[in-house]
Amino acid sequence: MRCDSGVDSEWEDFRAFERWCLGHGIGPGDRLRRVDGSQPWGPGNVRVPAR
Repeated sequence: MRCDSGVDSEWEDFRAFERWCLGHGIGPGDRLRRVDGSQPWGPGNVRVPAR
């Protein structure tokens, strides 16, 4: 099931999202998963699956 809950206001600016990713060691090729699929993509609702 796909949920299009959008993006948290903190990540509406791509540069803010990019800074967050770089600060958490997330780089090209890494994927993010939402913790709660009914909530928007945002810093409090994502995890990086084990590589």
